[in-house]
Amino acid sequence: MRRVAAPLRRKTCDVNALGGEAISPSFADELFAKIDQALVDGGAIKFENLSARLEPLVGFVRTGRGLEETETA
Repeated sequence: MRRVAAPLRRKTCDVNALGGEAISPSFADELFAKIDQALVDGGAIKFENLSARLEPLVGFVRTGRGLEETETA
């Protein structure tokens, strides 16, 4: 429980996809399209190291919900 609670106290969350080769469309929808965009825009949540294979899926789920693509580092 301490490992989970400690990052939450930082008030920021970096989602690092380094080494991630695949993700299901349903999980991508949960992660990239249902998240509060204000948290992303305000820098509280950052997506990093999305591979060239994952970026089109992120765009697909966000476009499907009428959202602009999320910038990644």
